[in-house]
Amino acid sequence: MLFLGINFSDASADNIISNIEYQKILKEKFPKLKDFSVSLKSGETWQFHLGRIEELSPLNQIRIDKTSLGETKVIHGISFKAQKKVLQSPSFWNKYLGKGSLLCYNNKNKKYTFFLMSDVINFIITETRWELLETGRIKGHLNKETKSRSVITFEYRSDKGQFVLGAHGGKAGYLLFEILLNNIHYHEINFHSEITESTPFIIPKQKMTPGLTAKVGTTFFDKDFLYLCIDGKKWKKIKLEEI
Repeated sequence: MLFLGINFSDASADNIISNIEYQKILKEKFPKLKDFSVSLKSGETWQFHLGRIEELSPLNQIRIDKTSLGETKVIHGISFKAQKKVLQSPSFWNKYLGKGSLLCYNNKNKKYTFFLMSDVINFIITETRWELLETGRIKGHLNKETKSRSVITFEYRSDKGQFVLGAHGGKAGYLLFEILLNNIHYHEINFHSEITESTPFIIPKQKMTPGLTAKVGTTFFDKDFLYLCIDGKKWKKIKLEEI
């Protein structure tokens, strides 16, 4: 087993690498690695954050208008100069992208590609060229080989009344993955395993009570959720319908 647990939806790491062998390998490949928390990505589009992103555009200060072509236009409450300063800040990307010490791309075929998250954030900060479009979208451009490509987007979603930040639209997420491969240090793990007969792992059914304490890794479920203890009194709650 490579990971402990599954994807989570809050601001903490998506996964934690639990396998001691892989921990040693990754520590050797990334000497500056602080822990084994992981932000896990897959597919062709990557969403970093959906919701309020007050540093870039306070939600209560935006105005909705129309462009010269009749498209919806979002007018932000702060200047593009101030927005670019935020987008070049490590603290901003640590908050909205850095959900782990490692960024991992899962190709859905048992190959995991790892990058040191601090390298990813530093690359985005130093190499991205930001552009404000007439619609109010902010586009982040990166070079792939010698060609500039639109990769990262910050935009307002009127249907949700929220902002979204990510490498989304088309195949922007996979494009970002390819660009990272060509520019920063990475390590690939081909995870091949065979199913063999073994003692089944039984997860008990139990009721969650306020202040419940347990050993790290303790797992149980009720009629709606799976619970995983990650730090004594701290629990992760996952909807059973999402497993």
